[in-house]
Amino acid sequence: TDIPDHKVVYENGEYKVVPYVYVAQVGELKYESVIEAVNYAIDNDIAEVEIIANSREVMPTDVEFILNADLTITAAQAYEVKFYNNGTSYDFVLGSNNNNIFTIGENVTFQLEDRVIWMGYYGNNVDVVVEGTLAAYQIWHGADTQVTSTGTIKTTGEAFVMRRGATLTVNGGKVNANYFNILAGNILAENAEITCGAMWIANEGNYANEGNANISIKSSKL
Repeated sequence: TDIPDHKVVYENGEYKVVPYVYVAQVGELKYESVIEAVNYAIDNDIAEVEIIANSREVMPTDVEFILNADLTITAAQAYEVKFYNNGTSYDFVLGSNNNNIFTIGENVTFQLEDRVIWMGYYGNNVDVVVEGTLAAYQIWHGADTQVTSTGTIKTTGEAFVMRRGATLTVNGGKVNANYFNILAGNILAENAEITCGAMWIANEGNYANEGNANISIKSSKL
């Protein structure tokens, strides 16, 4: 089509001219897909992806953001970035090749609606900084991976699982999990609010409160 900022789509047996719906921007380039925007930034070692609209994007396959340089997801105002499976079982992986940092900015809600998000799993260690909100049906915090939060981290269905050597530092933020499964990992919290139904710590006995305990920790280590 010759109409600026419009495209031709085929729907219900007919062609239509519809406007582009941009949700993310990398430099001067705008994208209708956050996945495509982030992959472009990673491939070109660009440090920032700006979210410019709310989005809800189906995952076409397993999504792997494997960084070669630090990357920040930013927004000038509050926006939600959601991913979901359409009857499939694809997972979401955050990793890096050089112990890089993946930052979710303070105005961004980054949510995987119905599957697990893996942080630093599969041997690709990554440091994750959460200034906004990170949410997933289930979270796996990989071995020797640092996750630091001044914002909110939550699971919407199952556990927050921490592998050996994983460290979760919560400074002034909130964590809400159905339950924690800590496989020799550490939680370091200061002025934080941690809410979970139960907590299991491998090799150190059990710590559990089945009453959806509000656990307020100040300068403590579990």
